[in-house]
Amino acid sequence: MSKKKLTKLHGKIFSIKCTAPEYSIFITVLEEGFLLSTVIADEADAEISGSANELLKLLFAKEKGNIIRNNNIRLKGDATSIQELQTILFELDIDWEYQLSKFIGDIPTQTFSDGLDLLKNFLNKSVASLKTDIDEYIHEEVKIVPTAYELEDFYHRIDALRLRLDRSHAKLTKLEI
Repeated sequence: MSKKKLTKLHGKIFSIKCTAPEYSIFITVLEEGFLLSTVIADEADAEISGSANELLKLLFAKEKGNIIRNNNIRLKGDATSIQELQTILFELDIDWEYQLSKFIGDIPTQTFSDGLDLLKNFLNKSVASLKTDIDEYIHEEVKIVPTAYELEDFYHRIDALRLRLDRSHAKLTKLEI
C-alpha cells in the first residue's frame, strides 16, 4: 500500500457497522497504517453499514466493484474517502490467520482455519456434483439438450446426407447433358 494514498486519508475515521449481528468497528487512518478499535472519541467522517453477509461479500469479492453500486450496503458521509479506503483495503495482503490468532490463540485459530478449509472443499465438491447431476438430468432424464454423442451422431448423419445429395446432384447433372 502506498504512503501517498494513506496520506490523503490521514486522520479520517471510518465506521463499519454490521447490522446483523450488530457490531461496529472503527478504522482510523494514520500515516503508517490503520488503527482498528471498537470505540472512538470523535465522530466518524464516513460510515459503511450492512449485514455481516454483505460486508463479507464486499471484503472477499473477486471483482472489486464500486462500493456505491451495492444496494445492500449503506453509506453515510464522504463517498470519495470511502472509495479511496476501499481501494487501499483491496490492495492489502493481510495474514488473517495471524491476526485472528492474536485474539483467540493459535490452537482455536488453526481449528477454525482447518474447519473453513474443510467447508470450502465440501462446498466445491458439492457444487461440482450438483453441476454434474444437473447436466445428467438435462441430457438423460428430460432430454432437453442432446448429449455430446447424440450431437456427434447428428452431425455425421448431416455430413452423410450432404454427401448423398452432392452425388445425386452430380448424377442429375450428368443425365441432363
